[in-house]
Amino acid sequence: MLEERDEGALPVPPATPRAIISPALLDQAAAALERKLAKTPQAPQDWRNLGDIHRRRGDFPSALAAYRRLQALKGDATANWLVSVAGGESPPKTAPNGTRPVPFVHLTNFFTPTQRERLFALSRLGPDAFRPAPIYLFGHHQLNLKVRNGLVLRRRGERELRRWFVPKLRRLLPRIVTHLQIGEIGRRLIEMQLTAYLTGGVFRPHSDTGRNARNRLISYVCYF
Repeated sequence: MLEERDEGALPVPPATPRAIISPALLDQAAAALERKLAKTPQAPQDWRNLGDIHRRRGDFPSALAAYRRLQALKGDATANWLVSVAGGESPPKTAPNGTRPVPFVHLTNFFTPTQRERLFALSRLGPDAFRPAPIYLFGHHQLNLKVRNGLVLRRRGERELRRWFVPKLRRLLPRIVTHLQIGEIGRRLIEMQLTAYLTGGVFRPHSDTGRNARNRLISYVCYF
């Protein structure tokens, strides 16, 4: 995550986590909407709903196809925004009113084979190299296994990783901020953790901003 150091910034209201819906239920909802749209294809709201369901399933090509049908029927600002975000494009500069999906950047093959092997080696150092993953609440770190049950790499391993990972990430920032349309961000702190979730591990729905981290600007996750 990129953290803004300006303490005078206005706080961002915390997001309200949505309930986690089973993938099987999303599949059923998508199939039901597709059957309905086969009979009544001129229904903009149904195409919007189908696109939203596919997006929650992680199927962005299908979401994009549904949003394009919505755009053809109702080419308003919301439809244009949905098509841009689902297609991985920079969104229109004029955002629609109301709730909308947040633009993102999706990169593949981020690590070289050597870097990936080093990450695997760090993740296999054993339990002594890791500590329980805390949460930050009410101004200090604390453990709450019901909210977050995982492990994070200790400082020594993290320092080694930071030496090459952070410069690699910084080189991407000009491209990322241009795509996300957030303007110049200057030199900022980059937070980083190598996290492992073992069998039974969990990190429940949460906000990356809000009272405890109001100045974060960008969240990122790297899966390897």
